[in-house]
Amino acid sequence: MTKFYTGNGDLGYTGTINSLRVKKDHVLMDAIGSVDELNSAIGVAISELNDRKMKSMQTAAHILIASAEPVLTQR
Repeated sequence: MTKFYTGNGDLGYTGTINSLRVKKDHVLMDAIGSVDELNSAIGVAISELNDRKMKSMQTAAHILIASAEPVLTQR
């Protein structure tokens, strides 16, 4: 894998999808991680379900992401 360096260091900050710069321990980053973990758990559950139940869980996952989007992409 090719290594990539900006030469600036991150100084404890990270960028969000909408180019917002926040500290890595910011509550927004915690929220993004929590939504990501929950979405992953739903994905694992979906993989174990039959078709009818799977459709219901997929709907729940879509609702989760749609409802979290305004918070996760705030400026």
